[in-house]
Order: sequence, then structure tokens, then C-alpha cells
Amino acid sequence: SDQTLQALLLEEKKADKSMIVISHDIDSIAQIADNLLCLQQRMICTGKPNLVLRSQEFQDLIGDHHHHHH
Repeated sequence: SDQTLQALLLEEKKADKSMIVISHDIDSIAQIADNLLCLQQRMICTGKPNLVLRSQEFQDLIGDHHHHHH
């Protein structure tokens, strides 16, 4: 489940482990991640979640298809 995955990711983060997570669930991952990398055939944007989610590149990528919460 999503909660189990989030709990596991938070546990690993607290243990100061680095992880690469591939997901389309941007809202959940953005709450946990230190950095995001958005790909669509190429790198679209990367950085701290709050900056990525507000970036013009990210907004152009998602258009009206996704409504995320800050």
C-alpha cells in the first residue's frame, strides 16, 4: 500500500540512506524526497520538491492533467 511504502521510505531516510524512487505519485514522493527529478524522454526539471512543483517546466509538463498540493 502507499502508506507502507511511505513508512519504508521515511525509515530509510531517517537512517540517512540514499534512494532512487521511480513513481508517478508526485504528491506522496514530494513530501518525503529531498530532491525530485522529472523525466519525460529527457530531464525536464530537478531540485528541491517545493521549487520543482512550482517551476514553469513542471507546470508545462503536467498541464491540466495533475493537480498537486503544496
